[in-house]
Amino acid sequence: MWTWVADYWCINVPLKSVEELDAETWLVLCPRFGGTYATWTVLRFSRWHVAVLSWLSFFMLGSIYSFQILAPPLEQYFAPYTGLSGFYGSTLVLGVVAAIVGPFVERRGPRTGMLLGSVLVVGGLALSHIAVVARNQSLFTWSYSALVGGGYGVVLLTAMSTLQKWFPDLRGFVSGLAIVSLGVGTGLWTKLSATLMHRSTNILDSVSNVDDEIGLTRVFLVQAITALLLFIVATMVMRTPPANYTVGGHDIHCVPVHTSSGQRMQHQHLQDEYFKVGMTLVNYSDHIANTDSNTDNVYFEHVRALSLVQCIASSDFMWLYVAFAANVAPIVLVVPSLFNIATTVLEASSEDASTFVRYLFLATSIGRFSGPAASDVLIRVCYANPAFGRKLMFGLLLTIQAVATGLLVVATHGNDSGSGFRWPAYVLGFALGGGFAIMPALVTDMFGVFNTGTMYGLLLTSWSMGATGWGLVAATDVVSNESVASQLWVLLVVAIVGVVVLPLVRTNTMDRFYRGYQLTMCDTVVIQMPSRKMRLEK
Repeated sequence: MWTWVADYWCINVPLKSVEELDAETWLVLCPRFGGTYATWTVLRFSRWHVAVLSWLSFFMLGSIYSFQILAPPLEQYFAPYTGLSGFYGSTLVLGVVAAIVGPFVERRGPRTGMLLGSVLVVGGLALSHIAVVARNQSLFTWSYSALVGGGYGVVLLTAMSTLQKWFPDLRGFVSGLAIVSLGVGTGLWTKLSATLMHRSTNILDSVSNVDDEIGLTRVFLVQAITALLLFIVATMVMRTPPANYTVGGHDIHCVPVHTSSGQRMQHQHLQDEYFKVGMTLVNYSDHIANTDSNTDNVYFEHVRALSLVQCIASSDFMWLYVAFAANVAPIVLVVPSLFNIATTVLEASSEDASTFVRYLFLATSIGRFSGPAASDVLIRVCYANPAFGRKLMFGLLLTIQAVATGLLVVATHGNDSGSGFRWPAYVLGFALGGGFAIMPALVTDMFGVFNTGTMYGLLLTSWSMGATGWGLVAATDVVSNESVASQLWVLLVVAIVGVVVLPLVRTNTMDRFYRGYQLTMCDTVVIQMPSRKMRLEK
């Protein structure tokens, strides 16, 4: 058994057959028995087709976060029932599945990943609809939490990892739009759910129990049909780039495809010797200019390639996990009760609170796009190491988050329910969105495209498990000015911790592959601890 577990966490990307490569030049294809493919020879494939379908998949994923509007009606419908238990269960399962399914998706490819995710999501939504019609609470909780949550975990991982492979030149841009699509999907699915429950004025105010019940019997069916149609197309369109794929003279790893002598790099050598174990060559062109003519051999002899397990166990990932947890902490603690916080702290009516939440959503969406896109610009304009450039942008956003949280603490203690609370909240939303959206590109630049899915999925556990744990603990808490002030103090401390530990995430090549542990700051070696073997060699 342990051998199987060890083998599972070793990523081995299979080569594509000639038939598969030929079929993938067309937009729509479907595998058949015998290794052949049925194709629709009308439209040629473009990487932007993958981008659009990935963004739409994230849009569909947003439906799981619109569940909160359904919680009160479900409590009435399935009484006695904790309405958010389905949401917390699906969030937890999503994070766990996303953390463990990465190697499977890399081996089997995105078509298999999308197919598996589609079956789970559509089947779970269909069973949820049946459970609502039959008033079967146990079936509803199980189908929505396990099947829908698990299916969306597979879809999320498949779509994001595939995006990163096709867009080595625009990693921040495409991942940012994916997270924006997630937010837009949450908003529109929330609005659609309210419409199905005949809530025309304020989406949070119930019109009647009868209207809520009618909406509940429709919403999961509408989601199931939409997911079925979308994921059928996505499954046929999703694919990984061919071995010779390049963009702007770089392959999927952001590595130049030519050596200094003008000869093309051997892709298979790169994949077998280095990239399949998950690291990205950073500052590669600088090393070319300062090494012997046999660049590949010299470089690979001095670089310690990490396996997937070593990536997971590395100190860099540990500190990145802590920093990301600090970034998403406000989402975990505040967002589930955001509307109640707005009405309590701002002393606002339901309509004013809804307006505040909409503006906060807009600020978060702007951050989700501009943060990752700005990291792309920083890398291109300043010729920065991609991993360092994205870490720098993430650190800036995390610092803004800490400052905005501090201003919110001051506002709550000063009983400022006006602009002194609103504008720091908008800035906080901007920083949260940008930090959350930049992480897929940062993980890819640090650990390589073949490990993007697994490492990103593991990071998401800090959010999914935190949201589930806090939601269950604080489910009965009453929102008050005192409780909000206490939460903001906690968030301030957490944000400061994130800012402090982020510099410990090493993006310098010589630090990361030093035989032992080495940390360099401002071109000065701060910590250097050689390995035992290295000390004995001396």
